[in-house]
Amino acid sequence: MRILLALSLAATMACSDDSDDTTDPTGSTGSTDTGGGIPAGTSGLEGVVTSEASTPVTDVNVQYCRGTSACYLPESFENGEYVYSGLTPGVGTFKLIPQDGTNWAAVVLPYTVANDSTVTVDVTMLERENLQTIPETTTEVEVAPGIWMTIGQDTVTNLGLAESSTEFHISDASDVAPAIEGLEETEVLGVWYLGPYHHAADASVRMTNIWDVADGEASLYYIEPNASEWHEVGTANVVDGELTFDGKITELTTLVLAR
Repeated sequence: MRILLALSLAATMACSDDSDDTTDPTGSTGSTDTGGGIPAGTSGLEGVVTSEASTPVTDVNVQYCRGTSACYLPESFENGEYVYSGLTPGVGTFKLIPQDGTNWAAVVLPYTVANDSTVTVDVTMLERENLQTIPETTTEVEVAPGIWMTIGQDTVTNLGLAESSTEFHISDASDVAPAIEGLEETEVLGVWYLGPYHHAADASVRMTNIWDVADGEASLYYIEPNASEWHEVGTANVVDGELTFDGKITELTTLVLAR
């Protein structure tokens, strides 16, 4: 498997996870993930990346990352099919990063690979939807039908590895998202892909309660990529047919509502 190493700030900038360069700067063509101090293992990850029309998608960068030390390119990625092997057991962040000039929404999800087994994750890519310019100052805006966020350019910052953008998007992946793991709740009600990718925020959320959620019955989460874990925005407060949450979203990644 080909390896991307984050050995220093400069190396991280050159080999960032949002780059459209899928070449391996280390020149390695081995099938084991020995980079970044992670020993070779016997776990695998594979799947197919398609559009909503079920056509293969190849203009994205597929990565499986462990913390900030290393992001791994698949051994192969052809006709939308990717394959990893030689991974060590444990949790990592699976990313599908749009290449420059495309309109895909980034997919960022945590997955655990077990010893001597292969996890299959098929992904349907969505185009960026509900595009709008982030307000210059923090303001509540309707970012999608029935979803409002308090957000502004004064609180949205580029985390340093992506091109800065003031264009917000939210794509509803509730019907097409792959299996969500790592939550205490068993029923996933909604999944959304947020952007711009790799930007921090300080955004509160409220949404129309179309799921008839009772007070305290559901929780809202976003994925923190470097930690490969879900961060809870808060449990749902039901007020006048809407859901509000006490916490805020601090990174524009994947958002999940579950009960």
